[in-house]
Amino acid sequence: MKRFFNLNGKFLFILNLMTIVSILIGCKGEESSIPVITINSPHENQTFHIGDTIKVSATVEDQRKIENIKLALTNFDFQPVQNAYFIYPTSNIYLVDTSITIYDQNLPSGYYYLQITADNGESSKNKFQKIFIVGIQKEFEKIIAITRVNSEMINVLEFDRAGNGQFVLEIAGDFTASEIDSKERQLYLAGKEKMNLQAYDIDEGQLVWELAEQPPIPYHAIDNLYFDEFLFSSFYFNYCKGYRADGSEIFSTTISDPELPSRIYRFDNLILADLQSKSGGITYIATYYLASGVEKQRRTTNFKVVDFFTAGPIEILISANSASNGILKMYNPYLNEITDIHQLPGQIISGVRISEDEFLLGFSDKIIRYDETINSFSDIEIGIKPYRLRYENIAKELYIAGASEIQIFSYPEMEYQASVSISDTLLNIHLLYNK
Repeated sequence: MKRFFNLNGKFLFILNLMTIVSILIGCKGEESSIPVITINSPHENQTFHIGDTIKVSATVEDQRKIENIKLALTNFDFQPVQNAYFIYPTSNIYLVDTSITIYDQNLPSGYYYLQITADNGESSKNKFQKIFIVGIQKEFEKIIAITRVNSEMINVLEFDRAGNGQFVLEIAGDFTASEIDSKERQLYLAGKEKMNLQAYDIDEGQLVWELAEQPPIPYHAIDNLYFDEFLFSSFYFNYCKGYRADGSEIFSTTISDPELPSRIYRFDNLILADLQSKSGGITYIATYYLASGVEKQRRTTNFKVVDFFTAGPIEILISANSASNGILKMYNPYLNEITDIHQLPGQIISGVRISEDEFLLGFSDKIIRYDETINSFSDIEIGIKPYRLRYENIAKELYIAGASEIQIFSYPEMEYQASVSISDTLLNIHLLYNK
């Protein structure tokens, strides 16, 4: 019996060996290979500017037929920053002789990679050449002002720092909020009953996309828009949404009917919403995941949010009103904890963040400066009611929008620079940059 098992084991060994040899013989005619890439241009660490054309010269070789070659521009984390360009060779050797234009004006100065990827259908190879791109310096361009002509008409105007202005476009509709995207050159407008949500090309004065008017109305509550890379909007009924520049959705969450989402804010990968009540019931701050729209948590409140401000890596400063007083609170969305900071006499009507630790709050007759580092408050006397506050951090100027006037001051000196008078009611102002 023992001899039988030994013979059987030898038989199986010989059979397995024959199988391996057979496989090797069958594969002999289909040798695997990896493409070889040699980059001749651009040179390593070569410097380019936005708008320049990169001359790309390279040789790609392989034992197999090269199916495609991809040319891409990536950042230092190997993430693409522009659309890739593809070549489809018909041979084993291909000489790349083309060019890539650096067209994205928003690329910051720094090191990037020219990436060449060759694929033979079985395997691929990446080759990277490090280059340096000099970005365009961010510059302030103009003030964009939204005004109410009458209950059914809105005007959009633009002004320079000296107060010289011109008409941009006229829009049939009412107003609840507006936002601006300097990178995509788009102005967003939301309405109450005569207009839903619209996006305009601010340079051409043309409608880019819109959400159609459909019941129920009203569509939005006051100051329902927030822009941070994407446009986020809260609706009077049932949901909050986020949109890309082309109008496609990036975020969506459902809100129960008694709740009225008002101010909305993005903090990293979270979306915060101030949920007021349509019937005078309980109010909340609710937090949602940006990726899924799923509610993470909520916290009961007794105030109405005026603004959310990022105050650090894990904290959000909340300016709000409760009864007849303005209040400041700090909120940690990861722990869902709210800390009281201060109560201020009078109601807050506007606000702006100057730096990570410095904030300005607009009241009916003054502006209060809050320094979080030392937890101090100081008054800034002004001549108009500050319905809107904007800070231009390049020239360090503060823009104060009143009922029909914009005043410009240097900051923090608060020296008067210029003013812009507007014949119609001023609804909102935005600062437009070149990128």
